[in-house]
Amino acid sequence: MNKRKQQKDIDKAIANLIKYSDSGVWEARQVQFFDEVLSGVAESLEVPADKFYETLEDHGYMETGFVYLFELFASTLWDNEEDSMISSYIKRRGWRETPYAKRYLSALDGSEVQLWEIVDVNAGYWVNVRPVGSTSKTMRVDERLGSQSLEERDCIAARVISLDDKYRFGGGILLFSKEQAQEIPTLLSQAQEHVIKSLKQLSLEKQDCQWSDEDILAIAEDQMQEKLPELLFVFWASQTYVALTMA
Repeated sequence: MNKRKQQKDIDKAIANLIKYSDSGVWEARQVQFFDEVLSGVAESLEVPADKFYETLEDHGYMETGFVYLFELFASTLWDNEEDSMISSYIKRRGWRETPYAKRYLSALDGSEVQLWEIVDVNAGYWVNVRPVGSTSKTMRVDERLGSQSLEERDCIAARVISLDDKYRFGGGILLFSKEQAQEIPTLLSQAQEHVIKSLKQLSLEKQDCQWSDEDILAIAEDQMQEKLPELLFVFWASQTYVALTMA
């Protein structure tokens, strides 16, 4: 199967998944999820939520934000349920998709957002990436469109999906400048310190929460990993809004 046919199958599957999100229990959950995230960004900026949304929408950034958040919503487990929306869709309506598209959806469901550094680019073909702050061996990601706008030393929040012995990005990619990327580790460290402080206070107040310092650190790290995709979105959206309103 050529790459054009593969992409066509993926696009069709995502379109069907979006339709599925507007049905049943997922419709209300999606509204709640987007409202909470976007309202949280607006609150941190101390601006009305509609003004924040309209600013990004008018300048073409909300489409990027939607794709990123939709993938996050679609792969999230709600209320300790066994199935995310993606896995629910595959079980109930996966027969509509090609085998390749179903494999893509399953790989997307199992992927995680990470902060990546662009190490090398072959525009129109691929990019080599590795986790920010790492010196590990790079991963080559097949990427036709994104590789044309990415540059060495850029940083992105994205899902790297392993499919059929190759890597590709998910649809939602948040681009950070070199200067912004340098701020992110400090912001994440501050957020983790806030979580640790809250956990220590809870440990003092409740008898059933008597954790050691090692326990608290482990819990904080787990919470930060869980919240990382949302924190990266909040930082990206906030920085984008500030840049647009100051221009």
